[in-house]
Amino acid sequence: MIFWNDIDFVSTLNSPFMALAVIGDDSPSANNGGTGLAYNPPNNINLDALPTELLIKISEHMNPQQRIATAFERPLDYMNINRFHLFTEDAHRQLRIATYEGVTEEQERRRRPLVLDAIAYGFSIDQIAQILDIYEQICIEKQIDRHVFLNSAFPDNRPAHLPPPNPEVQHIRRTVLSPLHVAVQHRRLDVIRYLIERGANLKQAILYPERTPFQYALELASRWWAHFETYSLLRTEEYEQIAIELVQHSVGAAFTDDFQGISLEMHLALQGGLERTAMILLDIFKASNPVLNQAARTSLVNIRNEMLDDVLNSYPEMPGLFGYLLADGARYFAGVSMTTIALEAGRIDMAVYALQSEAQDRAGDEEAYLLSIRAICVCALHDNNARAVQRLVRELAILQDDTSINMILAFAISAHVNSVRIRTWILDNTNSANGSTLRHAICFRHMATTSFIMHRLAASGQSVDDLLLDDSPFVMREENGWVWTQTPLAFALAQENYHAASQLLSVGANPDGVPANIRHRVRKLRDRCRATLIGDAVQFIFKGRQHFQGPEPAPTQAVALDTLNYVFVRMLDDPAHPLPPYVRFGLPQGDLEADHPDNDSEWEDYLIHYETVIALAL
Repeated sequence: MIFWNDIDFVSTLNSPFMALAVIGDDSPSANNGGTGLAYNPPNNINLDALPTELLIKISEHMNPQQRIATAFERPLDYMNINRFHLFTEDAHRQLRIATYEGVTEEQERRRRPLVLDAIAYGFSIDQIAQILDIYEQICIEKQIDRHVFLNSAFPDNRPAHLPPPNPEVQHIRRTVLSPLHVAVQHRRLDVIRYLIERGANLKQAILYPERTPFQYALELASRWWAHFETYSLLRTEEYEQIAIELVQHSVGAAFTDDFQGISLEMHLALQGGLERTAMILLDIFKASNPVLNQAARTSLVNIRNEMLDDVLNSYPEMPGLFGYLLADGARYFAGVSMTTIALEAGRIDMAVYALQSEAQDRAGDEEAYLLSIRAICVCALHDNNARAVQRLVRELAILQDDTSINMILAFAISAHVNSVRIRTWILDNTNSANGSTLRHAICFRHMATTSFIMHRLAASGQSVDDLLLDDSPFVMREENGWVWTQTPLAFALAQENYHAASQLLSVGANPDGVPANIRHRVRKLRDRCRATLIGDAVQFIFKGRQHFQGPEPAPTQAVALDTLNYVFVRMLDDPAHPLPPYVRFGLPQGDLEADHPDNDSEWEDYLIHYETVIALAL
């Protein structure tokens, strides 16, 4: 005789029957008054000799996974219609469950059909198909819908003499998942495809929450589940692949039927960062609604515009969808820079799409485009933003907006050691070595950048005495329209950047191209140096920027003095370029004594004013 305590079911064993040990002499049963039976290996036990009641008892003490595995391992014992059939018994039990009595979610989970556990525990499609075939045969015999178990749509079985649960509800829908929902939950795409082929209802919604399989897949991938599980990109991608499989069967919509907002499916896709799914929903909508009335078109414009903000704040980010919406006509508020908002959110790819869109609409919204350029300029002040600036400058190069690139480079030059990578990259990868950027390099006293641009201009065949470009927003003109800082050398001397002036003179700049008032400023400086009124030559030339040349070493006093002497010789003592006379405007022509002590430019505070203008722009 076999006593119940002689059977020990351990869930960790590979086979449910590994624990079915008939204990021998060495291990007497606690309920066995005498010696136990001789030991037999579990796989050698002949269950044919056991009564059916004991087989059922054994099955009841297994978990669902073990019960299903045991049935397929021992079909003669557990799939035998003449003895005990596990799945036939389960089908009858499911159909007897009262639909007029409510139960808790946990109770419902414990009594759910075994086919759902077969899907959840990874049983093969052939095994799942066998179970569904058995369920379907039972439904046919009972003359009810053969897809009851395929869709978990159990019919009302309330006896006629019992009143309904309440006046509004004739029977209580079971909160059990459908096979399709379970396949979605466990990311079994092969099972999903099989169930769809078998005829599963793609619009069947489960209770709590009321979700179709497609909506359920989107919700499982959304950020809402971050409260329960750690975010996983792989899991999200698997759920999105499932959602894409389901949406191919036209089970989702992009907008509400009245075109007053986005659909639940689109909301879940945006919430979960499911870019491909959202774009497919939009494609399906466009294909199925080629013609819309004016009211619907107006509503959709507003909805798409509102979607931009959701996409900007999505996680993971969806740059492709952002670009899709922009290409489809979505726009932010007039005068608002989408590029700026994307950069502030750290969404570089989206910033590129936004810049493309704003460049395309520049004629209609110039302000937004200029705000975007300004935002890029601010990013160029620090190398931490190098990746963003490089992407956007590359886009500006494609758009052939050299003026904006020059402005961005000017900001990078002004940042000195904070923007070495950005400054170097722009100079190396764009056509930005020109008079405008040379002007900024001279103004901010960056030796290496000044030298680089000068040699690049020389290599391109441009004369060092060519007029500076005047496309910079920082260029100042006198009231009569004459710009007296026309050449790089004149500008360098007006800025008192004698190091840049020495570089220009060394590569052939012509002193005769410098206005007389600027050359007399040089003469006055030499007089001050001879009178030992210039104590720190480095500070005088570089105005405190000698320590921001980075990675180049700071200039020394010897270098500064050599620089000044070279400029004095070339500008004042070269017989080939004699110093011209100069009479300051506004003074009597013959009053030389009043003129020479203050021999300077008409704009005596030009240097301070120029840097103030740039500082305000920054």
